[in-house]
Amino acid sequence: MDEATKEKLINSLKDIHGFVEIQIPLWWLITFSVIILIPIIYFIWKKYKKDIVTDTRTKTEIILDEIKSLEQENNTKNFYINYSELTREYFDYRFGLNFVDKTTKEIEKEIYKFEEIATNQAKLFIKSLERADLAKFAKKEFKEEEKLQDLYDAIELIYKIEEKITTKNNEEKELEIS
Repeated sequence: MDEATKEKLINSLKDIHGFVEIQIPLWWLITFSVIILIPIIYFIWKKYKKDIVTDTRTKTEIILDEIKSLEQENNTKNFYINYSELTREYFDYRFGLNFVDKTTKEIEKEIYKFEEIATNQAKLFIKSLERADLAKFAKKEFKEEEKLQDLYDAIELIYKIEEKITTKNNEEKELEIS
């Protein structure tokens, strides 16, 4: 078939019927959309609702549970990486300090400023962070007893800080009442 014949054939083709315009009332469109969208939204919500679990524990309780779980960690480096991260996160949460991004020396300068932390506990905590630094960066191994002692000291420190804060808050409430 040559070009001229193709051209004539294409030009001879015409629509049997022109475009038919369908007019749907707006309220039908809205009703149909709602009927379709409601089940879709419901099923999506139902699916993701199962994934949402509300934890009623406080941030302190969550951190303490994670610190306690370190007792099962056998690898010294992993133990101290997690230990350091969790204890720094606690101080960050409790005192609003950015301990997560500070070095142990920077923390040492600031930790003695808080009345909630006893000096001897602060010293123990700084020593444990120094051991953590050695384990993380110098790949030094520590005895299991030393790791557990650091763990128990951190837990005790957090409990004592929380106790002092609770006592302080209760005293302030009593002063407000009287």
